[in-house]
Amino acid sequence: MSFKDLGISEDIIENLSYMEITEPTEVQEESVPRILDGSDVLVESETGSGKTLAFGLPMIQQISGSKVQSLVLTPTRELAKQVEDEISGAATSKINTVTIYGGVDYKPQVEGAKQANIVVGTPGRVLDLLKQDKLNTDGLSYFVLDEADRMLDMGFQDELEQIIDFLPEDRQNLLFGATIPRELKKMCDRYSIDPETVRIEQTEHTRNLDANT
Repeated sequence: MSFKDLGISEDIIENLSYMEITEPTEVQEESVPRILDGSDVLVESETGSGKTLAFGLPMIQQISGSKVQSLVLTPTRELAKQVEDEISGAATSKINTVTIYGGVDYKPQVEGAKQANIVVGTPGRVLDLLKQDKLNTDGLSYFVLDEADRMLDMGFQDELEQIIDFLPEDRQNLLFGATIPRELKKMCDRYSIDPETVRIEQTEHTRNLDANT
């Protein structure tokens, strides 16, 4: 299967080729069509399997206009930067992205969010900006939890639920992790999120690593 078969536009495919990405991974093949169709998804797939573009490609394919239309939450600032780099690399020039995380000055992030279509950030700083009315999510179409299992392990459940309370109900929920913990399923039930579940089997290499740890 090719990116064109998945419904990805030629200009995005060209950007992917510059990134030396020529064929979709299994998680992209399974997730991209579902997301393009408008479904909520709950995806279990190992680290390094291509999850960022699995949720990133459908978003940049369909986003237009000037508002913040996608909010991607990650557990760490390092991952936020990595996700933003990968999405912006694949995106066309019409898409603006910004990262929001703690430990640095608010002002550039606030200014960046005013221009951004896609905001990638950590729960604490994103919640701070929402409470201060410095991040407008009224036009949000996509809410993404990347490494959702890690965020719950790190104690972010309260922040995640507070953030969800700020978001419009009419949005797509894209939930990704290496595992699907019980707490994540409970959170879906609590907020009436009924996603399609996608499970990608671990590779033999990863199973061997797990067995030795």
